[in-house]
Amino acid sequence: RDRLVYQMDSLVNQMDRLVYQMDRHVYQMDRLVYQMDRLVYQMDRLVYQMDRLVDQMDMLVDQMGSLVYQMDRLV
Repeated sequence: RDRLVYQMDSLVNQMDRLVYQMDRHVYQMDRLVYQMDRLVYQMDRLVYQMDRLVDQMDMLVDQMGSLVYQMDRLV
């Protein structure tokens, strides 16, 4: 009977360790997902800023073209 209690106790301890390890893995996965979310957010912001930069460059090119046209008309 003592031996059975010992075996059950050992089994419960092993299950506790397994649950603890699973909790740690879940925690690590949560952190990884959080970091990936942040990375995606930062990439979205970078793409948005690049789009704005391209728009500004387009406007600058248009203005330069208009300036060249006006200079041609003066000459």
